[in-house]
Amino acid sequence: MKKYILIITIIMSVLFVQCRDNDEDPDQEQFKVNVFKDIATAEQQVNNMYMTTNNNLQNAEGELSGKSLTAESCATITINPFDYTTFPKTIIVDYGTSNCLCEDGNYRRGKLNITITGWLKDSGAVYTTIPENYYVNNQLVQGQHIITNLGRDANQHWTYKVDADANITVTNGIIHHTVHRNNSWIAGDSTLINKLDDEWLVSGNGSGTTTDDTPYTYNIVTPLLVKGNCQWITAGILQVNCSGITVNIDFGNGECDGISIVSYNGQNYTIQ
Repeated sequence: MKKYILIITIIMSVLFVQCRDNDEDPDQEQFKVNVFKDIATAEQQVNNMYMTTNNNLQNAEGELSGKSLTAESCATITINPFDYTTFPKTIIVDYGTSNCLCEDGNYRRGKLNITITGWLKDSGAVYTTIPENYYVNNQLVQGQHIITNLGRDANQHWTYKVDADANITVTNGIIHHTVHRNNSWIAGDSTLINKLDDEWLVSGNGSGTTTDDTPYTYNIVTPLLVKGNCQWITAGILQVNCSGITVNIDFGNGECDGISIVSYNGQNYTIQ
């Protein structure tokens, strides 16, 4: 789910250089770049929380059911009660007090307190994650992240509602970021061990404020297609609104090519 963050960061940096008015104040130009950088940072951290919660739920279920799943080497996982069938259940993921390089390339420290009412394929189950002194790449992540299993949709795909309200502390302030979206697991749900065959359709919206209290909103106009074997979003349209600026980002038609079309101020820009 986090794979489109790098794209957003690159797009926003390149876009505001390409479409810059020669008479525009350089300070205003830098303000625009900083605003979208904050949005990208917040989105990265919230999506990172989704994937980390998802992975640790699979690890916990694997430990209790005897499946061959590999737990994150950085973390100590405590499960209470320590059985497969009793719920609600608390899972504490402790990364320690010093930065530890995790398998996804991120440095973490602190704890994740996860309360669950069922496993990932239990319809109606709710998974609530609350971080405790939790840092990712030295950014303090606070707030609440709630995933609700909506069961299978009309196409028989597992669908999860995601609601997050997070504060991310960076070097120059605090970013507030909220998320409301549905994630549909459209491929790979039968092979939990192999995450490379996973495919997700992501829809929804969100809002927040940047480190200088600038408000923003964003909306997924066409569901984003995220594939486990591709570092890019491969399809879908995302719209971002901030400081009087509206940007549409079209991620393509399903190919893993890293090409996006950005529409801004009546102009289209190809980012590759």
